[in-house]
Amino acid sequence: LDIEAMRRAAQDPGQSATGVLTVADVDLAVELDTQVMQLTLKSSHPQALPSRVAQSMDMRELFGRVSMQACVLSQSKNRTVYRLLGTSHDVAHWQPDPKLPDMDVWRPYYPNELFPSEKIWIPALLEPVRQAYLTTPDLLELYLPDAALPEDATLAYLVGRKPDQSGVW
Repeated sequence: LDIEAMRRAAQDPGQSATGVLTVADVDLAVELDTQVMQLTLKSSHPQALPSRVAQSMDMRELFGRVSMQACVLSQSKNRTVYRLLGTSHDVAHWQPDPKLPDMDVWRPYYPNELFPSEKIWIPALLEPVRQAYLTTPDLLELYLPDAALPEDATLAYLVGRKPDQSGVW
């Protein structure tokens, strides 16, 4: 037993009294606990990427249909950030906010019931888009302000709402 070597090691912040190299916890990227056989990466344990994330269209398009391991980097009420193991990718998965803003009193958009100043240009611009994208798979109801748009208006502010949800969408 070399007492002098142990004293020198105790004074060196990178060495413990037993001569084993130590590293401060904040400097660790990977920690393996051999007593419980648990791997920790940046204070998070690897786990299978949740299926709701892995099966999303974006994930399937980028990575295909493969199983992935990930660690949770951060988590909040509506967002979880995962680090994918074996890649240099982080994935942020957002939960939809169930609380939609309240809708003021608006008049529904019906092309045949617009004010004369609006019938001139709104249906010609909006109807092709509405028919192509806002009727299927989920209907999106559109609303205009209660007052008629000015005669020289070139912009219309519309609000969308899904019939099965409260508030605007």
